[in-house]
Amino acid sequence: MEQAARSVLALCAFAGCSAEPLQRPPLDVFTERVSLAVLDEHPPCAGDLAELDAHLGEVEQLSGLTRSEPIKVHLGSTENDCDDAFVACYRPDLDAVFTPWQSIHHELGHAVDMGQIDFDSTFWSEGFAEVSAGRISKKSRLESLTVDHFSDEHPLVNYVTTGHLARYLVETQGWERYRSVLENGVEDTLRISAQSLVNEYESNSPAAYPPRSPCPYPPLAVENDLRWSERVTFSCESPEATQYEYLRSSRTRGAAILRSVELEAGTYELQSDGGEGVILLGCLMDERDESPEPDFDADVPVEVDDSLGQSFPSGTSHQITLRRGTYRLAVSSGSEEETTVEVHLRRIE
Repeated sequence: MEQAARSVLALCAFAGCSAEPLQRPPLDVFTERVSLAVLDEHPPCAGDLAELDAHLGEVEQLSGLTRSEPIKVHLGSTENDCDDAFVACYRPDLDAVFTPWQSIHHELGHAVDMGQIDFDSTFWSEGFAEVSAGRISKKSRLESLTVDHFSDEHPLVNYVTTGHLARYLVETQGWERYRSVLENGVEDTLRISAQSLVNEYESNSPAAYPPRSPCPYPPLAVENDLRWSERVTFSCESPEATQYEYLRSSRTRGAAILRSVELEAGTYELQSDGGEGVILLGCLMDERDESPEPDFDADVPVEVDDSLGQSFPSGTSHQITLRRGTYRLAVSSGSEEETTVEVHLRRIE
């Protein structure tokens, strides 16, 4: 009884117990792999839900982990559900994720693992969640990796270093050996000391890795070498629709359709008719020896972490200068109703 009481007190200290049981909205959105309670004012669209299922399948295939039961996700505010220091979390005691959309892929990594890997420290478990998320990974400019990072005695102030090391191991060793490092340690798996791994990483890792699947959107319809044009009709229920016209975030409840376009350097005219407008963002497509940073002098920034992109309202012709590269193009409806939008892009010079 005394042990049980201590367990209850410990849980209350973590979860914020009160005299009344914490009331949570019911799970009411269901896919094959997730059950969601949507608290966010920007609910995910059909394409977002399908992407979550596909992402979970990919993480399982890469990591060799399996999870048969759907993952419970409370999407939106995490007040009273996560520790005060965190905006998102996976709660093992409830087997549930509490997160805003921008962190959902990281937290799903924890939920897929669900204790299947006995991590030596928080550093390694958070690194696994980061590399599972598949986002851009950058080398920290504020700290160098040391062997001390591998222990819980070293405070984990952010996920930059652990995520980048995890990506380095995946890229150089493959997922199977990376998982062996997590389960059996550096020395038993790689036959080198932890210090040797640190030295190799600091000397050989690039400054930044692109997302695991960079700019994975259908191409914008091509008219000719200098002109692109497409007419789309969609709502949030459309199979390819996303709520998140910006990377991992939204400013309206209206749906968006995502496209990619490869462009040479030059000046372009962009116009959309109908809907709210177009958001352009340069995609990071390959490894970088120098860490990409926001270029505020450019008309359209390159993808950096949670870069938002540049918005171009509809009904107006916009002349923009672009560097050579691949761009993410989000056509935003700005409406909860089905919307038809025409997008026209042409190179001027």
